[in-house]
Amino acid sequence: MGINDNMKIIVLGDRKGKFKAETSEDSLFPTGHESWAYAMGSDYCNILSISSKAIARYDIVLANLDYVNSKYLSTLDKLSSNRNSNTIWISLIEGDTEMYLKPNPIINNILQSSNLVICINKHSVGFFQAMTNAKVVYIGVPYPVEAVKKFRIPFDKRQKRTFICSNLLSRCNDYFVAKELGLPYYGFEKRVHRTIKNI
Repeated sequence: MGINDNMKIIVLGDRKGKFKAETSEDSLFPTGHESWAYAMGSDYCNILSISSKAIARYDIVLANLDYVNSKYLSTLDKLSSNRNSNTIWISLIEGDTEMYLKPNPIINNILQSSNLVICINKHSVGFFQAMTNAKVVYIGVPYPVEAVKKFRIPFDKRQKRTFICSNLLSRCNDYFVAKELGLPYYGFEKRVHRTIKNI
């Protein structure tokens, strides 16, 4: 499966609407699956907003499979199954492997009809390879290095502390790791709103 600059590529995900990656105003700091569109200079479209006829105009479809949601999955299954034989379908596994532990025939169909499966966790490659005959590879999410460079602080001017990104009440393992570093650590949690009803 060779990829060249002349190929038309589209990324499918849950973000609303459609856009061309090179013209989008937030192209400097993409997050999640949208960063694939920016990295490849491709089109982007919401899964529920594209037809099989529109898919036929593309050489490569990169579909984010992180939505264990019947509406999204059945649409992806239909698009993948009905595509032209010369359209390359790449399924992207971006989230938690736990979502895929419960057998789901629609997910299996999509994975089996894929030409390639990308997962961003190298430890889950074997798990997904067992679910499909398509090749499964580990590739990290493209990161906007050039755009972020201007915010970097020299090492000697950085504060020696650890920021815990996850919600502390739902992932205590991050707290345990930060504690072992021997540095001050901090994080944030969603504000709890108490009313008479939820006391």
